[in-house]
Amino acid sequence: MTIMLVNPPGAQGTTANREGSGGMGVVTPGAGGFVYPPQTLAYVAASLRQAGHAVVALDAVAEGLTVEETLPRFEDRETGGQGDEEKVPWSPPPLVSLSSLKAVGVLISVATLEADLDFVNALARPDRSSGDLSGLPIFVFGYGVRYVWRQVLENSAARLAVLGEAEFHAPAVVEALAADDPQALAALVGVAYGSKGEIVCRPDRSLGDLSGLPHPAWDLLPHDRYAFLPLAASRGCDDGCAYCPYVAAQGPLRPRSPKAVAAEALWLERTFRPPRLIFRDPAFAADRERTVELGEALRRARVRTAWECESRPEHFDADLLYRLRRAGCQTVKLGLETVDETLLWGMNRLLPGWTVARYRAHVAELVATCRRLGLHCRLFVMTGLPGETRQALQATLAFLQAVRPPAVSVTRYRPYPGTRLGEEIGDASGLPALPEADLVRFEKAMRATAEPPPSPRRSTLRRMLGR
Repeated sequence: MTIMLVNPPGAQGTTANREGSGGMGVVTPGAGGFVYPPQTLAYVAASLRQAGHAVVALDAVAEGLTVEETLPRFEDRETGGQGDEEKVPWSPPPLVSLSSLKAVGVLISVATLEADLDFVNALARPDRSSGDLSGLPIFVFGYGVRYVWRQVLENSAARLAVLGEAEFHAPAVVEALAADDPQALAALVGVAYGSKGEIVCRPDRSLGDLSGLPHPAWDLLPHDRYAFLPLAASRGCDDGCAYCPYVAAQGPLRPRSPKAVAAEALWLERTFRPPRLIFRDPAFAADRERTVELGEALRRARVRTAWECESRPEHFDADLLYRLRRAGCQTVKLGLETVDETLLWGMNRLLPGWTVARYRAHVAELVATCRRLGLHCRLFVMTGLPGETRQALQATLAFLQAVRPPAVSVTRYRPYPGTRLGEEIGDASGLPALPEADLVRFEKAMRATAEPPPSPRRSTLRRMLGR
């Protein structure tokens, strides 16, 4: 069977990042915002292909397509135009024949839900000039689907919603949809679907075995347009910060074999030659011994592509940073979030035995260590947290001004479903939210504290030779 998978366009005037926030999604105003390549879609495509299906994938976000430009990709023609091969060696897939297409999968997220449902409904409209897909089964997938499946099925033409990790369910899903067999649908788990005017939800509490994952099918996507390629040495996190969507989306920490991760990194390097690799793990260094083992595995595999990782500040120390730098790590990202004591305790951000003073001193030491080792260091800060005061923002700003990190990313708090803060009604602190103007002013000042390291000096010989 031929299956088409789509990362649809975002709402007009925005950039849709459906992989952001653990797969719950992030929307930024304007075009050209930061976007993770659709790793979830690449894994689902690989899973379907491994099961023997033909797969066509379309990343409308990466290709800069609007809804009107995306829909004609489903025209009833066998071939389509090619890209400019001098600029983009990857070529767009041929336009898909409606007669060969058996199902369409659409990647969605919580943050982009409204635009996603609009796209699904536009795709299924019978009066589309580029062909009638109204009888073709459409399914949606993505980490956040388990929280919005009812909205999807009640407000869109999607026939089925895959709950959780779609790569483990997709082959059975497309076979049941293509067969149009109620008994086959009833046998599925990890899905929700409409049946006889009612919605049936059959959740699957088990978590997939990451050791059986195939390499993601980046060859089906415009990999040459991505500034990097992502990979994951683990999924989920055990710490349970009150605001964090990763546990809600991915569950507890599940590590992959360091040997398997190094093999995938080497495969990505040799096959696609990405400018860099980004580990998507929210808690990359949670298990110190395993992190050291992973670094050694990357060294033994001779992975030359620079890579970056992210973890809680408490997970790193000077020796571990040195080992990661030696293994090819170029950037370390630290989730500082805030230095306000009330907020840190309220968000369950401090580990047992840690004090706020120790937390601040440790982050400052890590920034200094990264500078000595030649590691790029990026601090993540969150504003707009429930109960946040001007004094809390000022304390975080003063800390950033003191440590002068090479890079600062400031994001606005968003209440995601499945998180403790996201499920609470109102602000338990009883404090009014700060005015937008105050938040914008502090955010601008925080970003201005970044002090990028100087460009490396050329050697004396290179200066003499003018190189």
